[in-house]
Amino acid sequence: MICPALTMPSGVESSDVALDKAPWIKPLPTVEEALRDGTALILNLEPVLGVRIAAEVSRQRLAHVVLVLPRWPHADAVLPTRELIATLVGVSPRLRAAESGASVVFVLDAEREASVGRPPGDARVDNRYALSVGDLPNLATLRAAGIQRLLKVTPKR
Repeated sequence: MICPALTMPSGVESSDVALDKAPWIKPLPTVEEALRDGTALILNLEPVLGVRIAAEVSRQRLAHVVLVLPRWPHADAVLPTRELIATLVGVSPRLRAAESGASVVFVLDAEREASVGRPPGDARVDNRYALSVGDLPNLATLRAAGIQRLLKVTPKR
């Protein structure tokens, strides 16, 4: 017996509607469009990538940048810090004050709550962490600062 839900179609019908003209398909915004005044962008990514993106946003003066990366640096830690520290130091000369406007980018560490198998006797320092209510501004604070929309970028899991 064959389950109809598991069978492949024998062909695909053509359509008169061009995909780029379909009303339900919206193009992805450019960074400039995404960070128009009144946007809070949360980058919940691998921290080196998040810092690099934020540095470019800062260099172009598109938004204020806030790093929320309390990953404790330690030579023998569960989450590595060497590349993150090198990236922070490396991009620092490119940082610029944002032009006036209410947009902000928050950089979070998507690896902060990673599940790590630790055998008994593992002496590494556990530098994972959880964010608390006070780590990011609440909605009232964001609204008072002129934020009208919130966008979040996170890795696909």
